[in-house]
Amino acid sequence: GDIIFENDIFRHSLEELFDIEHPGLKPEHPIYEKNKKQFISNWEKKGDFDQQGVWVYYPWNKTLVHFPEADIFNRLRTSRNRNLISSEEQKKFENKCVGIAGMSVGSNILNTLVLTGGPKHLKIADPDIISVPNLNRIMAPVSAVGINKAVYFARRSLEVNPFLVIEVFKDGLSPHLFQTFFTDKKLDLFIEEMDNPFLKIQSRISARKFKIPVVQAADNGDG
Repeated sequence: GDIIFENDIFRHSLEELFDIEHPGLKPEHPIYEKNKKQFISNWEKKGDFDQQGVWVYYPWNKTLVHFPEADIFNRLRTSRNRNLISSEEQKKFENKCVGIAGMSVGSNILNTLVLTGGPKHLKIADPDIISVPNLNRIMAPVSAVGINKAVYFARRSLEVNPFLVIEVFKDGLSPHLFQTFFTDKKLDLFIEEMDNPFLKIQSRISARKFKIPVVQAADNGDG
């Protein structure tokens, strides 16, 4: 009764894996189907597909998804990055830890990092809830109104990639949390998108202290 939707992407992922491992073999090629069936058959010999891969349950929408293992899933997700990001760069990117404070503008940055197969360890902070006026700049449905921004965007990120490690600071950042946020697994990059001028300044002072680079993009609102 706790599952209302199930999606098994395991076999489909194997079919996609065959294609990226055999880039010169196109569907119109006479041996394409034969080779693909043999590839799937080799996986079937490892055991029942239900017992392979990873089953992930999302309690907030009562959805169960059957994924391939993390390394295969990440290969598939980044396979079309190859002419944009080299394999070495992708691996380096994946092993970084990035913190984002402020989930209005910051949510769009988070989304881009997740979609590009970026850092697998993320820290996100925001004390505010999603409001209707926020919907002019964040990709969230009206059903998300009233949910804490950091919580909502952590959930959405995990729906894209369940193998991420996301630390959620739903009370936002404050000076007494700086050391934990910056150094308890040290950040490689801090992306600052907060509204509070005091926190903007103090967070930069802390980042400088811990030798963490800071990136910010900002507008002037209605001013």
